[in-house]
Amino acid sequence: SKDLPIRFDSFSTEPFFFRSNYQVDLNSDVTYVTQLSVDRMDRLVLVAQRFQGPISAAVYINHPEEKEQVLNVLKTNSILRKYVDFHLL
Repeated sequence: SKDLPIRFDSFSTEPFFFRSNYQVDLNSDVTYVTQLSVDRMDRLVLVAQRFQGPISAAVYINHPEEKEQVLNVLKTNSILRKYVDFHLL
């Protein structure tokens, strides 16, 4: 059997595309870490409502207009602005 070459695609990232308003208590807070695509942002709202603590979310962006979608969701969801740090991939 012939080994297939390993391929690494390059992509851009934007760490801390948006920083939440939440002040982390290093002595007691636990950070919820997740990854998602833009079409799952509604579920992230539910997580933030229930968890009510620091959340780090890596959002996969497949098309340039999806970055604008993330901004629009942030504008209309104060719970996300309060608790979620967004990182774009």
